[in-house]
Amino acid sequence: MQPGEDTNVLPSTDWDLADIHLATSEDGFVWEERGPALNRSGDGWDLRSVSTPDILPWDGKYYLYVQVYDGPIRGDSCGVGVAVPDTPEGPFEPIQQDVLPRGEDGAWDMRTIHDPYPLRFRDKMYLYYKAAPALQRDPESTPYAHGVAIAD
Repeated sequence: MQPGEDTNVLPSTDWDLADIHLATSEDGFVWEERGPALNRSGDGWDLRSVSTPDILPWDGKYYLYVQVYDGPIRGDSCGVGVAVPDTPEGPFEPIQQDVLPRGEDGAWDMRTIHDPYPLRFRDKMYLYYKAAPALQRDPESTPYAHGVAIAD
């Protein structure tokens, strides 16, 4: 597909127009799909896609971290969002903003924040991630780097 050929029903990449679904298992081998856990909204913050989930249980809540795409995917420009239910089955209500936004212009993480991986350690939250500085790679640019955001 060529850029600009995507629509609200025709994706521009394999992860465009994606939602997160929930499945459960008693033994880790046989899984039963339970339905959508987090659907993209179709407008605003998570317009095009929610993908690459990871979940962290903490203090009776379940924090589902995802990549969010707010516009048609041209390359790979996304931030990180979170949805917080009281149970592992949901409902997953998203916080309608990036919890880890892209960096400023010129920063090593200005274009893409990928693969959020939350950890809790000594009453702090550590959010590990992969990032990229540019949409197009060149020999002089950093292709990808890893970072960590730390919060109380």
